[in-house]
Amino acid sequence: MKSELIPFAKWCLGAAAICVSTLSHANLIKQPTFEDGGSLWTLVQNDPDSPAVFIGLPGRSDNSAVRFHGGGDATGGTISQTLNGLFGTGLYLLDFFGQTSPSTPGTPGTPGTPGAVIEVFFNDTLVPLTNSGEELGGNGFGTGWDEYSGSFRGAAGGVLKFIFSGGGFAGVDDVSLVCDTNSNCTGGDNNNNVPEPGSLLLVGAALAGLGLVRRRTIR
Repeated sequence: MKSELIPFAKWCLGAAAICVSTLSHANLIKQPTFEDGGSLWTLVQNDPDSPAVFIGLPGRSDNSAVRFHGGGDATGGTISQTLNGLFGTGLYLLDFFGQTSPSTPGTPGTPGTPGAVIEVFFNDTLVPLTNSGEELGGNGFGTGWDEYSGSFRGAAGGVLKFIFSGGGFAGVDDVSLVCDTNSNCTGGDNNNNVPEPGSLLLVGAALAGLGLVRRRTIR
């Protein structure tokens, strides 16, 4: 009987471990793909009379993304999300997909166009970004979206802000912010990192199963 219960006990432990790992990797960003017009984000134009930042086509994973069209009086803008009570003191990993048009050279009598620039701040601290290059689609061709990543130390709360400037066009989509599982991300009231009902049921089933195994083993 005991030998028959060993595989079941291993399954229970594995299920519980998977659920704990999933919680550690939960995305702290609400509405990461800007569906429903980015209603959970705050959009601010540098010049309200010449809007440069908006939610629209094309998106990477759906029909919505943050878009930037600069040039002329459209000097740029920001889009941000307040993350109150989400952070402890640990390291947080940012990942998103972006598009930026390069600068174009001028011609005699016609000035060139500066390239689009995307900067990310957490509160007043610039988040250094690494561009991993263009994403490849299933057909082996580029999708037109580059993957960016960065990291910063958490605080009791703050604002994650994307700043767009320059000329041409840019886009941001599929924003992810997770706790680095190798650091201590405790200490904050992480209201956005709530386990899904399915995860809770799986944990409960795993714990109940372990209890059943223990009772049968004692007998």
